[in-house]
Amino acid sequence: MYLQPFFPEPVTVPGNVTQHRYGVRVEFVRRVAFGQALCVALAGVSMSFGAVLDARLAGSALLGSMVALSFLRVVGKRTPTLVVLDVVVLLAVLLLWGQVLAGAEPWLAAGLAMGTVLVVLYTAVAGRDFSYYGLYFLGLLAAGVLCLLEDLLGFASLPGAGLTFAVAATWLGYLCYDLSMIVRRRRPAEVVPAIVDVFRDPLNLFSYAWRTWRHWRRLKFV
Repeated sequence: MYLQPFFPEPVTVPGNVTQHRYGVRVEFVRRVAFGQALCVALAGVSMSFGAVLDARLAGSALLGSMVALSFLRVVGKRTPTLVVLDVVVLLAVLLLWGQVLAGAEPWLAAGLAMGTVLVVLYTAVAGRDFSYYGLYFLGLLAAGVLCLLEDLLGFASLPGAGLTFAVAATWLGYLCYDLSMIVRRRRPAEVVPAIVDVFRDPLNLFSYAWRTWRHWRRLKFV
């Protein structure tokens, strides 16, 4: 007897990255990790100009651009035009993200930057021993050490260092989980769309809740 899963299965496509040899999988994750780091750096450039936009306006525009980015994923077949639109909207997301960070507490940007750098470092040096669990827990250990040094050397107060660690741990966890899902729904040649996915997937929390509800209704769990 086949038991239906309580939660909906992850989205997969034929020929996805997980169906290729190990070296292809690791290289794909490495490219996506480096690409998302470049995107975070671009948001940092926007942040360096200071809060040009009002905080509420920047936040509302950021949410709207992320919704638009998510909408583009479900609009028909992937074509070069749609990929270009993905990139254009992603640039808007990153610039607005930088504006939001410019008006926020410094530990928020520090934690995001720390998590991003740690992911890049791990994927750069990992070879045959690549592991998402290793990425997260080694990254968590490194973030803890860095935040402790930040406090001891006087670069931040203990609460500030703790908040930086919390943000870094959250971003690390998100990247580990999202990368492990992206490789199921992207093919090896789809590096750019995969990088875009990293920044539109946070809204999946809401779409996944809807998928779960529909799954439960279909199986009469509710």
